[in-house]
Amino acid sequence: MIALFAVVSIAVLDDFGVSTDELQQRLITQMKIDYALGTGNLSLNHNRYYGVAFEAPLILVERLLGFTDSRAIYLIRHLLTHLFFLAGGWFCYLLTYRLFGDRRLALFALLLFLLHPRIYAHSFFNSKDLPFLAAFMIALYLVQRAFRRDTAASFALCGAGVGVLINLRVMGAVLFAAVIGLRALDLMLTRNRPARRLTLGTRPGGSRWPRARAHNRAARRRMVGTMAAFALAAAGTLYALSPYLWRDPLAIADAFSDLARHPNLTSGVFLGRWVGWPSIPPHYLPTWMAVTTPPATLLLCLIGVGAVGRGIARPGSLLRNTPLRFEWLLLACLTLPIAAVIALNSNVYDGWRQMYFLYAPLCL
Repeated sequence: MIALFAVVSIAVLDDFGVSTDELQQRLITQMKIDYALGTGNLSLNHNRYYGVAFEAPLILVERLLGFTDSRAIYLIRHLLTHLFFLAGGWFCYLLTYRLFGDRRLALFALLLFLLHPRIYAHSFFNSKDLPFLAAFMIALYLVQRAFRRDTAASFALCGAGVGVLINLRVMGAVLFAAVIGLRALDLMLTRNRPARRLTLGTRPGGSRWPRARAHNRAARRRMVGTMAAFALAAAGTLYALSPYLWRDPLAIADAFSDLARHPNLTSGVFLGRWVGWPSIPPHYLPTWMAVTTPPATLLLCLIGVGAVGRGIARPGSLLRNTPLRFEWLLLACLTLPIAAVIALNSNVYDGWRQMYFLYAPLCL
């Protein structure tokens, strides 16, 4: 299926033009490459916080191929951007199969992910928002894999994926916080386990008690080790891919501040009237998501939300490392960013392209 979509992408590559962001993205990345080589300055560029994890390889490919014609440059950029989107679809397939063990259901999820009309079109010319969507899907797969395997290596790989995600957009830090929070919850529950054994009637001096206590100590050490592996891998990957952090690692705080106050000069027609920030109505983002997403997909998402919501009757399954807890993580990744945008009256560009990453948990 992925190969078929790749063939189709080559056939329709000429059908997509150059977006308003592409030239800017390419020039900014070239400036960052010059800065990394010691021949540039980023201090006065307000776009310095955008990462190079995706854009730098695009420039590397065009230079390796010796392209100088702008048409050839943007065609190869469109092809590589779309192929990365297809890679995100492949991980959507893998994650769905891991969650439900049904290849037909996984194939259906893949088709849902790839066949969103607006997102499919953007997967060719949007080298800012679509790579973040694909990387978010890949990161979700790595999170589920890490908690399923529960090893330092799997958490380190997950940390590297989340580090790339944050590099693409600092909004990816929400997944970093989620992993740390869930691992801390596991650690807390393990710490309390001996007390629960006492309530079941095991004597403190009995033979089972020392073994249980030693087992819990080992489990806690493993969890602390996996948390450290995740955090170090995420921080190291982010640092390596972010030239603006090389001289001042604490500049990451400025990146979050820039996210909160980034100016939005875009305006347009919404529901028959001209709107622009800060006068965007609260239903702006949900409306754009609703009118551009196939109705059947929205209906299935609502059914899925209801199915996951039934799990609240089993709080133990939500607290412990279970598949149901991961489904609640997906639900949080879908709903909390929308709620935050509405509550904070955040800057939202035309449409919902900044929030395309929400389609990953929506689809799942």
